[in-house]
Amino acid sequence: MNYSLIPLAVNGIVDAISFTIVAPSILFYVFENGGNRNQYGIILSSFSFSSFCTKPFLGRASDQVGFRVPYLVTQSTAIAGSALYVAAGIFPSGPWSVFGGIMVSRFIMGVGAANDTLGFAYIARVIPHTEMTAVTSMLSMVRLVGMMVGPLFNAILDRVDVSLFGGKIVLNSLNSVGLVVFILNLLAMVITSLFLQELPINHEVKEELLKETSLNSDIDMNEKLANPKWQKISVLFNARILIPFFTVFSYNANFQL
Repeated sequence: MNYSLIPLAVNGIVDAISFTIVAPSILFYVFENGGNRNQYGIILSSFSFSSFCTKPFLGRASDQVGFRVPYLVTQSTAIAGSALYVAAGIFPSGPWSVFGGIMVSRFIMGVGAANDTLGFAYIARVIPHTEMTAVTSMLSMVRLVGMMVGPLFNAILDRVDVSLFGGKIVLNSLNSVGLVVFILNLLAMVITSLFLQELPINHEVKEELLKETSLNSDIDMNEKLANPKWQKISVLFNARILIPFFTVFSYNANFQL
């Protein structure tokens, strides 16, 4: 058994729970802190936007330093974001609480959630081609389990009402979901540290990446386009790539709507 699949599965289910546990209650959390529907929409978008922007950097980092560091950094980020989500109520009600607390926390948590791209990249390197479909299907199934379990936590947390630090922070059914996300990501970090086996870094790729960021940045764009490496970008416009991308986009857009 490949024990490195354990942290991949755990991270998948934690990411799914972390998103779906917040979804049912965040609208009411925004209203409780003086927000409105327009601000609620911006907050939802901030999570996906930060995740979208972070994923390319994680892919590049996995080529340069391996997988453990990007995983642990993003998990730490998710932990920090969830802690801020819990404490958003300490800000003055209104824009400070809504944007300075809730939106910033969701933005930070989106950075943490971007590590789902690392799981599929890891599988592509360690799993034989003949087994890749089965393993990726398993990871997708695990995420769906997390999406089913996440909303159930809201029923469990419905009667939470605890004061912390002399009443400065009050845990209730709305912000206590952040505490659950905090604990789950901390658990995922521990499991990643224990079981994720680091892969050898491809030094040829690393040297190539370093060269790209060196003083040679003034290379003429025409020369870059003449390089077969840059021509690979055209693959993204292949119908066999675009159709799956559009399918994933449509699924996520419909879910968010």
